[in-house]
Amino acid sequence: MNFRRCFFLLLILLVLPVHLFSQNQENTASLRQYRLQKDIHYGRDNQNTFDLYLPNNDGASFPLVVFFHGGSFTHGDKTKIKGQLSLASALLDKNIAFASVNYRYLKDNDSLGVRKCMQDAVRFLQYIRYHAGEYKIEKSLIGCYGESAGAGISLYLAFHDDMAVSDLENPVARESTRITCAGAIATQATYNLLRWKNIIPGYRFIFFIKNKTLKKKIANFYGFKSFKELRPYKQNILKELDMLDMVSPDDPPVWLCNLVTDKIKKGIPRNENQLFHHPAHAVAVAKKARKSGVANYLITNEKERAGEISLETFFEKYLNR
Repeated sequence: MNFRRCFFLLLILLVLPVHLFSQNQENTASLRQYRLQKDIHYGRDNQNTFDLYLPNNDGASFPLVVFFHGGSFTHGDKTKIKGQLSLASALLDKNIAFASVNYRYLKDNDSLGVRKCMQDAVRFLQYIRYHAGEYKIEKSLIGCYGESAGAGISLYLAFHDDMAVSDLENPVARESTRITCAGAIATQATYNLLRWKNIIPGYRFIFFIKNKTLKKKIANFYGFKSFKELRPYKQNILKELDMLDMVSPDDPPVWLCNLVTDKIKKGIPRNENQLFHHPAHAVAVAKKARKSGVANYLITNEKERAGEISLETFFEKYLNR
């Protein structure tokens, strides 16, 4: 019996890495026909890497679409782009480059939390602009999108004022962080989590009932172990991460898709998946964008998806020279 167990354990150890490797190969197999540069570092951390796919022609430079993966800011990876292959291929066929980006994960004890992820997205954008000539990117035509956490990052970049710092010695930090357009799939409206009480149906009541538990999770999201530790910094941090509060008339067009499905309902959320991806998030962003005169495309059901422009068409429209 012991021999059999050892045999099967050895078999699993031998087979499992091959299986995982095969999955990663499948994720990028249909993009092999394009020029790929893997694991380019844009910062000092091991997570500060991206993969860049370029069209197969001799163009002087290409517009760029950047993909930020999801994963609740605690997991996920740039190589897991199986669901993005169709869009990436279509864009590359139309001479639009595609990048998939990794970023650091949040922790509940570093006083940075999710802000660290945003800082990395900003750093990537400035890096790719500074090296635009080297990578054959048209720096004035950069769009981005993502799913869930990656969608929130994209809206943060879309609505935040330019974060370039002109008087720094570091030339990368002097590059603009403004983008041309942004897409958001299963997004959150804002990372001022206390503001969700005014956005999500019934959440004010849920917050009242589960106040202690939710406050701890909120503190962890911002990099603190407890709400008590967060409290002295709360006002500044919430303002810094409130994408809804950042929206202004000069912001780029946004494409929003939070679909109502069997798992994601319109009503009171019954689990974290429903809370984080509730259609009310996208509706709140679209409402604020319309009020500010920002072009926006909102999709919350399949009928709207059929009648509205696709994400591919959206990028083509706004990244066309």
